[in-house]
Amino acid sequence: MEDAFYNRENLNPQMKGADAGQTANTVAVPEGVDADLLMKVLGNPEMAALLTSLAKSLKAE
Repeated sequence: MEDAFYNRENLNPQMKGADAGQTANTVAVPEGVDADLLMKVLGNPEMAALLTSLAKSLKAE
């Protein structure tokens, strides 16, 4: 374990097979939406939190 830590090998064993998990989280971007701009907006933690809060409040109604 120490060897893996100091050599930075396999830092998180749960990340094995992460490619399969990431494909399940992909979303098709609708036509007319700028994917780069969308990623920039969602990359902002404050905006992501705001949108999450908004989505939760809409679900509650």
